[in-house]
Amino acid sequence: MVAMTSNLQRSFERLESQKAAFLAETSLWSAERLHFRPAHSSWSALDVIDHLVKVEQALVRAVRSSLPHGHPQQVKERVGALLVFLVMRSPIRIKVPASAGSVLPEITADPILIVRQWDDLRIEMEDLVKGLLPAQLRCGLFRHPVSGWMTMSQALAFLSAHLRHHGYQLTRLERATRAL
Repeated sequence: MVAMTSNLQRSFERLESQKAAFLAETSLWSAERLHFRPAHSSWSALDVIDHLVKVEQALVRAVRSSLPHGHPQQVKERVGALLVFLVMRSPIRIKVPASAGSVLPEITADPILIVRQWDDLRIEMEDLVKGLLPAQLRCGLFRHPVSGWMTMSQALAFLSAHLRHHGYQLTRLERATRAL
């Protein structure tokens, strides 16, 4: 197995730290609070966690299907990735792209199962990243529905920005559920 580059290792460790903080925060919440939706069409904290796991699952599947060769990345895709990162780092609300409907949360998600899936998925992701060859790190391995092809480094940066973005949502939910 190939060792992760130091940049990828730091990115992966940042993801793990963000996940731990997210789960530590929500682990203190009651079941009622985890399932609370401020409006009928809004997401609960549990929906957010389910969505985060589904996005990571989709990313891992996409990377696996792009191997062994990957895809060339155009300049417009690099710029698009930067724009996606900027949007994801902001608190503005955005909708899941229509083409990414498979990452929408399920109404009947089980919190314990979701966390186990996330833990297992991170082990799978770490093994996948460690196994990438240097040439594979330079090509597009994940096609984001808005920006296009991303390298593995960009994909991890996207996941980090995505977690941060949903952290804002969690903060809004926390404020809305203080009385519960």
